[in-house]
Order: sequence, then C-alpha cells, then structure tokens
Amino acid sequence: MNLVFESFSSGTLRRALLLSLASATMMACGSTAGDGTESSESTRTTAAALSTDAGALITISGTVADSMFPQAGITITLSGSAQGQVVTDFSGTYSFSVKPGGSYSLTARGTNNFFEPPFQSCLTITPDVVNLNNQKTSTVVNFLGTGTNFITNCAPAEVMGATTGSFTVSGVVTSGGAPVPGVLVSLSGGAQAIRVTDETGAYSFAVNAGSYSVNPSGPCSSFSPSVGNLNNIKANTVQNFTGASCPPAPLTLCPEFDTDFGLTEPANCNVSSSEACAGDRLSTWANTIQDDWFTINTDDCRFGTWNNPPIVNLFESIGLEQDIDFINLYALQLFGCGLAGNITGPLGFPFILTDLQSLKFTTADLAALSDEYVQAIEQSLSDNGSPALSPAQITAIQAQLVSAASRVKGITQSSQLSFSTCLPDGGAP
Repeated sequence: MNLVFESFSSGTLRRALLLSLASATMMACGSTAGDGTESSESTRTTAAALSTDAGALITISGTVADSMFPQAGITITLSGSAQGQVVTDFSGTYSFSVKPGGSYSLTARGTNNFFEPPFQSCLTITPDVVNLNNQKTSTVVNFLGTGTNFITNCAPAEVMGATTGSFTVSGVVTSGGAPVPGVLVSLSGGAQAIRVTDETGAYSFAVNAGSYSVNPSGPCSSFSPSVGNLNNIKANTVQNFTGASCPPAPLTLCPEFDTDFGLTEPANCNVSSSEACAGDRLSTWANTIQDDWFTINTDDCRFGTWNNPPIVNLFESIGLEQDIDFINLYALQLFGCGLAGNITGPLGFPFILTDLQSLKFTTADLAALSDEYVQAIEQSLSDNGSPALSPAQITAIQAQLVSAASRVKGITQSSQLSFSTCLPDGGAP
C-alpha cells in the first residue's frame, strides 16, 4: 500500500478544484446504478390486489431520481384500494396497474443492502406520502431522493420547484448564531418545492400570491418554529428558523491558515471559497494536510493490516484518486471556507477510503482515523514553520470530527481496533 499511496499523494492531484459537487456525485451515483445486470426479480411487484379486467385498469407510475440520476433500489409501496410494492430498477421507474375510482397512497423508501457494499440508497425522499383520492385516470407521481454522502447515497438536490414567481419566500437557518448548511426546507401549499440551505444557512423560493407552509428537516434535532405557516402572502416574505442540537458550525480557521501559508485572500473568501481562492488553498495548505494524512495513515500500525493482503489488494487507482479529491476539499469545509456551493450538509467523514467501505469498522477505528487527521494538520503547520494549534483549536477540530464520525453508518461500538498490527504495548511491530 505504501507504493500506491506515494504514487498518488506525492505531487498530488490538484484537480480537486475541478471536482464540483455534481461531478463527485456523478462518480458516486454512477457506481450506485451499476451495469444493469441485477436480477429483474428484485424490481418486480411483490404483492398487488389488482383487477383481472385489464381493460378497466389505469396506471400509477413514475420515477425516483436525485438531482442528476435515476435511483434504483427504492421501495415504492401502494396502499388503499389496492396494495402492492415494487423496487425501482436501474432506470428508477415504477408502475402499478389499479382500478379507476379508487383512493390510493404511495410512499417511497430507500432500501437497505440493495447494493454492495451495503448502504441505504437515499436518506430522504420527497414527497413523503402522496394521496390520490378517487383516481379515475392514469397519473404520474415522481419522487426526489436526497442524501448527504456522495459515495453511498443520492446527490443532495439543492433546488426543486418554485423557481419562478412574483415574490420570494426566503430565510436563514441558524444555531447558536452560526449558519446551518444542509437543512432540507420543503415548501407546500400553493406550490411544492424543496431547497437545501447553503453554506450561509440561506434558502429561497420564488412563488406567486397564495398560502404556503415551510418545513425544515435535518440535520438538527428540532427547529423553532417547527413549521412556518404563511397565509395569503402578497409580498416578499422572510421565514427564519433556529435549529437545536445541530452539528457544530464550520470552523473559522481559513484566514489564519492563509496567513500561515503566505496567501492573501479577499474577505468574502472566508465564508465560502470562490474558484480563485479555493485554487490557492487547495494547492497549499489543504493539499499539504491531505498529503500528511496519507503518510501518517500509511505508517500507522493501527491500520497496519491495510498494507497486507487481502486488504491491500482492494485498492484501485480510481478509488485513491477520488479519496484524495475528497480529503483535499475536506480541509476547506472543515475550516469553514468550502468551495462555494459544495457545503450542502453536515461535514462528512472521508477517512474510510472508498475501496474499503465494505469492511467492518469500529468506533475505535474512527477515533484513530480522526486522530491521524489532527496529527496531519499539526504536521503541516510544523513543516511550514507556522505556530502550532492552540488547545482550543484542537478541541474545536476534534468536536467536528466526532460529530462527523457519529453519522457514519454501520459502525460497531467497540474500543477494539479492527486493522491493527501494533504490539500489545501499543508500539509498532
């Protein structure tokens, strides 16, 4: 593994600037869709109470997609005057044949373990429930899937619906005075739409006169108010929300690291990086941290079995290239100046490498990976001759990493390391 990592981290792949959220998602969702060789049995209706008179049937059909691609592995459940269930195929489509005049409900849910390595496709699907009363004609009902992990879930869909109108319904979501990115804000009533708050916590809908409800969800445990009811609006309207028990707000270390590494960036780069300031940061301190993390990880006996078969045989160049891109961008997001438009949710946890995500990890493993990253930040400052992090800064960084690690799926609660070759006394072999 040493040779593989060195070939990709030395000199680095500085195309991370060109890796937009969309292209990162394209790679991820492309792997989700697979090559279409899954058994068609997995997409067939598992139960249905349908009319035997084919001439009297109508169809309820549609697609499930994220902001870029159709989504396979989504379970669509039909209830009411007929019952049925189907799992979307690689075109993201579904269809039921039912009697006209009945009343039906549709729900869509991500399916666990539909793909390998196991994951749930789409963490959130909008709308949550669709009710069709006295349905007399065939109809199309489409669903939008969103997620927060670009490797294993749907792309975060930032905009759907309410893009034209005479007025705006807008606002910001904050927690403790800091913005909360990645909140899914749903609009219902006179129009149906969703937004995902950006790195400043802001959202905005374009609507016409009417009555609306605005409903925020995730990543906080609750919001105040829980729903914004806006009745008979005839002018631009602001509806702000305050989140409780939200992930820690992004740090504000970008100006300090810019100074340490000799960069002079405009003030507007301190909240979100334009392409110009992201390029400078990615080619200097963000890239240095990523290089140091891979070096530390490669030499760390806590992950020593990664150097040996069969694990070392799992590494592929495309996976390592993708990991380098994500970890490069991660420093910008962690420090509070992510590439503009790319902070669409709580910080992720990019240290379980792409090719190893099917392996079993423990909470001790995640803590060790996080510890390596703090070491990498400290090492990059030391190599640059810059002042060390303060205890308060280390504590703030660790809080971010703990929060990110807490959202990783499928982790075993254990103090045992899974991949260690360390001696019993903690020393390297």
